[in-house]
Amino acid sequence: MFYLYTQLGWLLEQSGVSKETVMSVRRGTKVPIARADEPARWAKNESARARILESMSEDRSVSTPSNQDAPATMGTLAVAVLLYTAARLALVVALAAIIYFVGKAVGVDVPVLVAAVFGVLIALPLGMVLFKTLRLRVNDQIARVDAERSARQADIQSRLRGDEK
Repeated sequence: MFYLYTQLGWLLEQSGVSKETVMSVRRGTKVPIARADEPARWAKNESARARILESMSEDRSVSTPSNQDAPATMGTLAVAVLLYTAARLALVVALAAIIYFVGKAVGVDVPVLVAAVFGVLIALPLGMVLFKTLRLRVNDQIARVDAERSARQADIQSRLRGDEK
């Protein structure tokens, strides 16, 4: 693990990140992580910030036109989470049924609980691959709701300070 922190520290040094951040990475302590919707304030120069933000934004969102136009609300987030959860649960049930009935067809009595446990174990990685678009849609909705919440909070804070728009 120490080797990974050292390599990450070297990589951050090469990309122009501040010395304090590099040292905290090498020590294994928490460092501020820049998100794609906020500036990477801990980078030393603009080119390092641009490289960091560009690498962070690769393949992170679903690029469907209808998804980009739809407003992000807690309702749309709940629908996306429910859809993803239902798909994952349906996969678990289908895999457990396949295990159970294939066992019956072969002449082996597979308990339902064992079939369910193996269904869950097989569905965990399989669901991540099969339902990638649903997962990315949930991640996108979470990021958009969070960004809107942060914008509202910043607006309220600026109003409380007396700043004008």
